[in-house]
Amino acid sequence: MSSLDTTHFSDTELEDIKENIILTLMALGLDGEDINCQHLRRSLESFFSVTKDRLDALDGYRGEVSALEGAYRSSRDQFNSSVHDHLRYEEMWLEEKELLETAVINYKKRIRVLESKQITLAATIESEHKVDHSKDSVDVGVQTDHAPKIPMEVEAMSRPNYRVETSHCASSEDDAVNELKREIMTLRTQLERLETIHDEACNTWTEQQEDYVGQERDLRQRLADAEIQNSVLLKRNDTLKSELITVRLELEDSCDGGDNFIANDYNVKSKRLIPGSGSDMKASVDKAANLSDNLSMESQNLEIWSKIANNMHVIDDLNKKYIEMNSVFMELKRKLIDFTNSVSGPAETRLPLAKLACHKGRSAPQSKNTKPCTMFDTRSKTVLLIGDSYSHKLREEIRSMLSSTYVVSSIKKTDAPLAVLLDSLSCDNISIPDYLVLSAGSVDVAYNEIKAFKHDLLKLCLTRKFSSKLIILKVPYNYLLPQWSIVNLEINRLNKFLTHLSSKFEFVELIDSCFVDRNLTNYRAVDPSYKAKGRQIVSRRIVSTIKGLFQTIINPPCPLEERPRNFSTVPMGS
Repeated sequence: MSSLDTTHFSDTELEDIKENIILTLMALGLDGEDINCQHLRRSLESFFSVTKDRLDALDGYRGEVSALEGAYRSSRDQFNSSVHDHLRYEEMWLEEKELLETAVINYKKRIRVLESKQITLAATIESEHKVDHSKDSVDVGVQTDHAPKIPMEVEAMSRPNYRVETSHCASSEDDAVNELKREIMTLRTQLERLETIHDEACNTWTEQQEDYVGQERDLRQRLADAEIQNSVLLKRNDTLKSELITVRLELEDSCDGGDNFIANDYNVKSKRLIPGSGSDMKASVDKAANLSDNLSMESQNLEIWSKIANNMHVIDDLNKKYIEMNSVFMELKRKLIDFTNSVSGPAETRLPLAKLACHKGRSAPQSKNTKPCTMFDTRSKTVLLIGDSYSHKLREEIRSMLSSTYVVSSIKKTDAPLAVLLDSLSCDNISIPDYLVLSAGSVDVAYNEIKAFKHDLLKLCLTRKFSSKLIILKVPYNYLLPQWSIVNLEINRLNKFLTHLSSKFEFVELIDSCFVDRNLTNYRAVDPSYKAKGRQIVSRRIVSTIKGLFQTIINPPCPLEERPRNFSTVPMGS
């Protein structure tokens, strides 16, 4: 039952059921050497191990589903914002269209009024001409009947004045008519120009609307394809992880077998044999057996290395696929931004000054959370590293990888739990950093202070004694103890808690240090720390997290370029 006792579940109900089953079996007093009892014990062990594996897989699936839901929400919000912008511009265009139509109607009414005035003026002018001619003929006829001599003189004297008056009236009326005609022509030209502008605006609006619908359909299709490709890539990544774990296990078994073979060979060679005796023949038989074992081991090693080479090709393919997916996402994001900026109305239409003043304040609203794409913060950012002995020389590595705009400082206390490390943040001479890197947990596990560690870490996340990000390193395993020891099991549970914490808080980033195994750690020292290669791996991951290299439209998987190519050992807790 010892293996059942070491199996722990995150679910309290399953843990209680396991304890009740163990107590029931112990109360029954079954014989441990009985075949049925042994079969029952093995069945229970396999049942609980399979249940634990299924729960871990379910947690992973939940994390992936939450990541996909976040990506879907972000893309949906971007799409809704673009639709709202388009609807706002559409309302503005409709209002301007109504204004243009009312202006056209007013101009047509004015033209009709002017044409009616022109007709009435032409009729009055013609009637006045007829009246003048009739009066002239009547006066001349009367004068010829009564005084045939005097009318000739009157006619000779009065005719020039009459002609001057009639010519003056005709010229003034012609000027008025010409002025009316000119005004009518200008109004007609203005009306034609307004009609052409209105038609062009309507055509442009229709073309932009069709363009918008087509681009929207294209973007939706490409986003759906990208999500499908991302899901396929995640599945292939999981398959590759399982294959690599299998290969690492085989390689570890082969390495253990090779060590035993070397020890046996050394023992055989160290014996002093007497030639010609039975022991000499026995030694030759042992050497032949060891030689055959060596040849079989070499063939197994060749098979394992061939599998690793094949997996390297798969890793390269996945890396290329990730780069292509990342470029596709960046291209989609850039096109979405360009498309949103391009939907700004037709260039030919212009609002009146009063209407422009009304729309000026709400033409392009920007959210407070929206970050401009071309603005960069030139202010120097501070990075504070707080940790135990595992933070030895990490500050120098991080400073060498970051640019001069980052100020890196560190506080190291070798044998201090998390509470003592966090007390250093309350000092007056320490300002609030932009990025807080935390390397702790091994001392807390050694002193059995895990509850205090969780409480202090939750308190730190709620008080926010940093500006931008909290970067937490996973607790390294104690390689002086076996993998199934209580200390390493508690470290595994603590790392699961850190993973759950990073999923709950957006500003918390977790650095997975599972690839830094016993070969990259000074675990036999009094104050254990990372070796030079291990420090480079951890520092590269911290710098990548600070620079935000893994933040895109959706949360893509970790790039495979940073994974070491040394699969000779299996990390603890894998």
